[in-house]
Amino acid sequence: MNFWNDSQGHVLSPLNAPWGYPPGGRLTLTTATPVTSSDVSGVNMIYYTPYTSNRISLWNGVYWVPLTFTELSMDLHGFAISQRPTVTGTTTASSPVITGITSTSNLAIGDLLDLGNNFLGDAAIVSVDSASQVTMSKNCLAGGGGSNTLYFYCPLYDFFASLDANQNVVLTTQPWTNATTRATNVIFTDGLYTLASDKTKLYLGTIQLNQYHLAVAYATDAAARRGVWNAYNRVRRQLLFLHPTGSWAYSGGYRQAGGNQTAMLWWVNGMVEESMSLEVICCINSPQNTAGNVSIGLDNIKTPSADQSNEVSAGVAGGMIGISRATYNHYVAPGGHYASWLENVRAPSVTFYGSSGAAYTSSLRGVMQG
Repeated sequence: MNFWNDSQGHVLSPLNAPWGYPPGGRLTLTTATPVTSSDVSGVNMIYYTPYTSNRISLWNGVYWVPLTFTELSMDLHGFAISQRPTVTGTTTASSPVITGITSTSNLAIGDLLDLGNNFLGDAAIVSVDSASQVTMSKNCLAGGGGSNTLYFYCPLYDFFASLDANQNVVLTTQPWTNATTRATNVIFTDGLYTLASDKTKLYLGTIQLNQYHLAVAYATDAAARRGVWNAYNRVRRQLLFLHPTGSWAYSGGYRQAGGNQTAMLWWVNGMVEESMSLEVICCINSPQNTAGNVSIGLDNIKTPSADQSNEVSAGVAGGMIGISRATYNHYVAPGGHYASWLENVRAPSVTFYGSSGAAYTSSLRGVMQG
């Protein structure tokens, strides 16, 4: 058993040390609301607010200090977001593909593009296609396009609590190298998670940014994007994407459902401690001698990753209407991830059904702890 001394020189063990009480707060995007019950999208304030308690213990360089805290906050206006080397490239109106990029060697899935480059919303890289091309999560605006200077930014940040020079509890951050690689590791120290290189920084969780423009970064915690992950006091969080189109016919190989770029779920996890569960359920009308199915693509928009996916097929006159279901249940590496709803037609053509009022609703859904 390990032993330590507190500020008064008392000998402490893991059984009576002040850090035996886990940090009592949660990172959240809504003030005084540790667990949000509705979508919170595109906000530029991060809070660490009391949840199970208002207690926290921080290392002051000599000993652990047991403290109480009130809600902490950080304004992302002027947030020191980590910028990639500036590149040039060509955007095409109404297309998600950027070509002719100077170099993609420093770019990665999840990197944000400044919204000034003719893109709207959460424009992030969903695939690095080659040394000079990437595909984005949104189309370039219809009136946009042309040669551009492109500003990409790191999407992931670890958040920490530490003491400032006046011994006040404050929030600090540490950027990741990319969406799947930490620049500095988080380790288990005296029973708590801290920054590996600095024990005074107590790890609270990880945030995935989804927008950046005019020196302001934005984050989202919503059904389609869980951009907040807590190291302590995690709760069950639902993910859900309902396809907005009633029905569509398709003939071809794997692609995003209905050709819809938004047919995906995004999330972040700071550590591998719980598995990720995902499911697609879709109604399919398969005429005679046709076959189709749905699947799930992890961190890609073309290749199935699902554990299982049943096909709806018909070899008889009149065809059939059935349900194709795909599931995915695995531990996923720390970082920012997305799952795309894929569809495939082996023998064309079939009709897929999305949302049709109360009659049926096809969906991509998931469950995580965060």
